[in-house]
Amino acid sequence: MVDLSFFPYRPREGQVELIGFVQRAVKRGNVCINAPTGFGKTPCILAALLPIALSRGYKIMWAVRTGTETDRPIEELKVMNEYLGERVSGVSFRGKRDMCLLAKEMRSEMGYEEVAYLCKSKAKKCKYRDNLTHRVIEDLIGDTLLYSEVLKICTELQVCPYEVQRMLLPYADVIGLNYNYVIHEGLAWSIKRLVPFSRSLLVVDEAHNLQRAAASINSVKITIGTLKRCLKELERFAEVRARKAEKFVETLLGMFENILTELRKSKEEDRIVNPASMLRALNRVWDIEEALSSISRYGHRIRKERLSSGKVPRSSLHRFALFLDGAISSVREDGIAIVASRAGKSLEVEVWDMRAEELLRRRWRDFRSCIFCSGTLSPISAFAETVGLDSYTGRSFEMKLRRENIKTLITKDLSTEGEKLSKEMRERYLDAIGMFVKNNNTNLAVFTCSYRVQRSLLKGIEEISELYGRSLFVERKGMKGDESREILEEFKACSLRHAKGLLLAPMQGRFAEGADFPGEELEGIFLVGIPFDRMNNRTRAYLNYYTSLYGKEKGNLYAYVIPALKRASQALGRCLRSVHDRAVFVLGDRRYEARGFLEMLPKYIRETSIIGSSDQIGALSIE
Repeated sequence: MVDLSFFPYRPREGQVELIGFVQRAVKRGNVCINAPTGFGKTPCILAALLPIALSRGYKIMWAVRTGTETDRPIEELKVMNEYLGERVSGVSFRGKRDMCLLAKEMRSEMGYEEVAYLCKSKAKKCKYRDNLTHRVIEDLIGDTLLYSEVLKICTELQVCPYEVQRMLLPYADVIGLNYNYVIHEGLAWSIKRLVPFSRSLLVVDEAHNLQRAAASINSVKITIGTLKRCLKELERFAEVRARKAEKFVETLLGMFENILTELRKSKEEDRIVNPASMLRALNRVWDIEEALSSISRYGHRIRKERLSSGKVPRSSLHRFALFLDGAISSVREDGIAIVASRAGKSLEVEVWDMRAEELLRRRWRDFRSCIFCSGTLSPISAFAETVGLDSYTGRSFEMKLRRENIKTLITKDLSTEGEKLSKEMRERYLDAIGMFVKNNNTNLAVFTCSYRVQRSLLKGIEEISELYGRSLFVERKGMKGDESREILEEFKACSLRHAKGLLLAPMQGRFAEGADFPGEELEGIFLVGIPFDRMNNRTRAYLNYYTSLYGKEKGNLYAYVIPALKRASQALGRCLRSVHDRAVFVLGDRRYEARGFLEMLPKYIRETSIIGSSDQIGALSIE
């Protein structure tokens, strides 16, 4: 029997089935759920787990990709509490970067490392921590609190919001937090002390991002500029060791500059650096372990000096020490590579950890049960294997959509295949996009397979927008969060205006995955190409590593094909958020109809797609 006691809405088709499936499957172990955006996965899964968790004394930990998403399960919990008249407690947990009032006083943008250092250094003389009493916590125990509510309360009381969050964790029934607090060993340790993982049910939302999230855990980047700033920092020290450190840094700087020169000559964009050769060359200058220790200490002194002067505790020497430590690990461990890439006029060098399966497998075993969900988890077997999930019960759920509200064309005469978009193909794409915009007087999006392709089409799309009276919004590389939010709101508002909006963004960007466009906010999507990773040396290294793990066929599928089609599926999913929504889709690349590719796209695309030439876009309308 399905327990719907916590579900506060009138169930839509498939939701009771999903709740029942979770309640049965979670008792057996891990669960994988593939269900489209708009299905209502969050309230369904939360309502399914609460009766089990509360009756057995388990916690529900809800892990999400970004900090802003930590509020989502807690918002749903508030609705459930109001519906039932219950007081199930919950908190959305944010990191020190968002919660440290000392850092906010400095009015300078700081990363997690700088804020953590600030917090540690000021721990014994932080007025906000000194003001914190158990009375504050007692007044909040049992509440259901968003991070913004905790921050507001603590700001008014002049107490530390981060510590208040941590002290509330043992009392919370539901905790929303970032992936890193689960999969990063150092951060997980700080949570595990307060909330035993073995007594917790873990929900991993948007779980298709796990491979990417795992790769970022141990990855460290430096640039030629980082090394030049290291030399500048070392100038202030008079010790003999500082001169040795300078020579050490200069040696690596010379290597990086040579690599950059060679990349420019060959017109390659990146290169895999042999870590053993690099470290041997550095070891001839100074013993690696001794150099690492000294550089790390100098970095600490720089950070301490800056902090005492009221500056952000930032140090390039500290950053270099982290890189050097990662480089040493790359010699000892398979699956860690050093990648040098051109970045404008400079060179960016990254210690890149590709070991998603190895890093994640041991983590899932810590929890009572893990529930993985996403709108693009299919094929579930491939997902499970790449994230190290040994056993699970998996199922796909579909949202009932009106087929008459969906029109899909896969164009057989368009493709971004090849190293460069030819002039002829560029003109074909622009003609097709022009027809798409002309025939659909509603908010539309053009999602490109890369920033490179977007740049090649930008001028032509600007002309199309002007010709048809559209307001054009463009996602640019490196765009700040505030700017992107402003663009998003302006684009959505165009759905209510005479001049409709046209959004141009890459499928790897924030608008193609993280944004919601319900109703008339977005009713047409044109995909320009398939967002495969560019076939550079970095991609080849990734493919080689996955081939060594899974064999050639699976390795190519897991490392290259599936991630690209997941990005495309995420982009397509921006349109349809409910059974009443309508949409026109153009999949502008003949490869989408290839055997195997189409099967990995959403069901509503498979069931409504026709194959034709781009001329047929002229008859494709939302009306």
